[in-house]
Amino acid sequence: MKRFLNNKLDQIGAKKITFLAPLISFLSDLILIWYINNHLLNQYLNHQMIRSYSYLFGVKELDYQTANFILDATVSSLSLVFWFILLYNVTIYLLTFTKLKWPITYMKGYTFSAVLLSILEMITTLIKFLDINLITFMTTITYFMAFLGFRYLQGKKE
Repeated sequence: MKRFLNNKLDQIGAKKITFLAPLISFLSDLILIWYINNHLLNQYLNHQMIRSYSYLFGVKELDYQTANFILDATVSSLSLVFWFILLYNVTIYLLTFTKLKWPITYMKGYTFSAVLLSILEMITTLIKFLDINLITFMTTITYFMAFLGFRYLQGKKE
């Protein structure tokens, strides 16, 4: 199997892979950020959760307007963090076009971690909702393709 993949990657060529692997990873990041911002944050952060946590901090009653403000601030803050992570990754993606070894090593580890975390999320979703999230499934595949590309490039540069 490894030989088959390496032959396919050799057919594509290192020059194309140097362009395609960061592009695939970037597009996967965009899809994941869209999914997190439009689905996960709304699913896991809600007024009831804000009220429950405020009770833990000694606030007995939290009016709707205050809870809404805290919720909006939390969602906006988390969304901003994900956009900053994307900005950082874009910098690393651009550095993969250089002859430096560390950006490729970093991206290989990043995409491998993304694959593992995506698989973990799919398992969690399957157990909790008896469903498979197609976006997570798709990004698992695309991150894996990017990982194979970065692994191939790392082998070519050594």
